[in-house]
Amino acid sequence: VKAVTGGLIEQWNAAHPTCPVAPGDRIISANGVCGSAVQVREQCSKVGALRLVMQRGHAGAPRFWVSFGVGSGGGAFGCEPLVMRGPVLRSFAGQSCCALAGAEAAFDVHAAVDRASRKVAIHIEVLPVGHA
Repeated sequence: VKAVTGGLIEQWNAAHPTCPVAPGDRIISANGVCGSAVQVREQCSKVGALRLVMQRGHAGAPRFWVSFGVGSGGGAFGCEPLVMRGPVLRSFAGQSCCALAGAEAAFDVHAAVDRASRKVAIHIEVLPVGHA
């Protein structure tokens, strides 16, 4: 849930003030369907009764600066200079995945492959907000 801006969820919140749906909460299943976000969305768009199982989010979860890099996988980790991209600011309370946007999001992984070992290394740096 990114926001509550009206509709059935707002009606639920008005009727159940001690257990409102809030940003950061997650839909676990819809009408017993779980696992696939596409299938859950399909259930939510059907006409008729809708039974949701929700998971309370963590609105106060810490925020992180996340940077990404791709480098050769042939040598020891950290031996080659690496250009990191980002950072992007993320709070994983609302969503569990993170990505770069625009031109920064594309990596030439094929060019980064170490030809001898046929390996590539994906580097991810995660720092709590307030740390350098």
